[in-house]
Order: sequence, then C-alpha cells, then structure tokens
Amino acid sequence: MVALCFPRLRPLWRLQSVLALLLFPTLATYPLLAASWCGVSGAAFHPLTALERTNGWVALFDGSNIQAWREFHGAAFPAEGWKVENGTLLHSEGDGRSGRAGGDLTTRDVYKNFEFAADWCLEPGGNSGIKYLVVETNSPPASRSAFGLEYQMIDDLAHPDAKQDNRKTAGVYDVAAPGGKTLHPAGQWNHLRIVVNQGRVEQWLNGAKVLEFALDSAQFKGWVAGSKYKSDARYGASREGHIVLQEHGSGVAFRNIKVRRLP
Repeated sequence: MVALCFPRLRPLWRLQSVLALLLFPTLATYPLLAASWCGVSGAAFHPLTALERTNGWVALFDGSNIQAWREFHGAAFPAEGWKVENGTLLHSEGDGRSGRAGGDLTTRDVYKNFEFAADWCLEPGGNSGIKYLVVETNSPPASRSAFGLEYQMIDDLAHPDAKQDNRKTAGVYDVAAPGGKTLHPAGQWNHLRIVVNQGRVEQWLNGAKVLEFALDSAQFKGWVAGSKYKSDARYGASREGHIVLQEHGSGVAFRNIKVRRLP
C-alpha cells in the first residue's frame, strides 16, 4: 500500500491529479510517491551514436555534465531548484508559480537554425515548457523567466490552463494549438523535437509532427494577434537565441537532451 505524504500545501488540481492516478493505476506503471514522481531512478540514458555525432548532434546533457547550462541572467548553474539525480536533469516540485526556485535554465550558446530533442517527464498537475529563440535582453535583468516562443508541456488532464487549446502540450503556449497527438500522461516519459530552419518551425511529440508554421507568415501573425502577446512586437521577432528549460513551480525532468545546428 502506498502511503500518501504531502510535505507542503498543494493546489487542489494537483491533488486531484495524484489521487486520480492512485485510483486508476492503469494510467501509470511507476511508483508515483516512491523515489520520484516519474520514475527518475529508472530513466534510461542513450549516449549519442557515432552516426548522430557524424550528423552534427551534440549532447546538451549526457546524464552528468551540466556545462552547457546556466541560470537565466546568470553565469553559473542555479544553486537551487535544478539538480542532477540518477542521470536525469530535473527541477524539484515548487508552488506552481514561475521564476522562483532557480528560475529558468538557459543554454550558454545561441542557436539560429537547429534541431533540438529531449525526453521529458512532468509531475502530475505540473506545468513547464521549452522556450526557444530567446533573446536574454528581452527580459528585465532581475527576471528569472525568459521571454520567447514556448513549446508547452503541461498536464493536459489536470492543469486548469490546459482547458484552453493553445495552452495544451506540444502547442506554442497561448498562440497555437497542436494537431492530433499521442501524449503519455503526467508521470510518464515523453519525447519532443523542435526544428527551426530559415524561419520555419516544427514541433514534434513522440515521433509525430503536431505543429508547423513560418514565423513571417500571415497564419502565425494571426495566431499572435489572438494571443496575450498581440501588443508585444518582440514576440516572434528573433531568428536566433537561447534554448531555455522553463521553471514554472512544477516538478519536471529531462534526459537525453541534444541539439544539432542546421546549415
């Protein structure tokens, strides 16, 4: 029998998600309240193959090395929030609000035309994302949250934000909803890819392309006009920038993070 233990007050929707997974174990095959909320102890590491290296892939996190990352608006890896555990890069649970424990985690390098891939797992009821083409100076110097396009990662079933289609997993946060997709529920591992090439963007989830658009297209501009960013000329304007792992007050884990630059 699993013992329930909640060391801090949690938002009601998170508790509902946890209880749902306990009551319906077919939704999950991992020890939810054991070593971690998504089986980090069993996370498999897949080193880059010789062919991947030949094709230009570089590991941004290989299970231990964090040299590719630093805190947003900082020079070093965050002293809190983010950590390496059992070969997985993860952010511990928070209070559901962003820009607090450790802030966003950004690549040291910037990328223009690239392909990015990672395995990820979100705590039940959680919310996070991958931001890209991030220009650090677009955010105030004291800010710990990056501004940019965001591949949304959220508990589609339990988080209240996910009631809005353009805030569901694999869409561009608040801008574009994803197409048909196969999403493993919170507490299980998923795989994502982001491709940016000559101003065209693709977002993939678990081997399927779920969204494609051009940054200078009327379609994209129409989406932005209907979003919270409609009056912000910075949004979607950059063609080069950092890749950022979002800290949004939720537990989120990553493994097998890699990137390659495209010609």
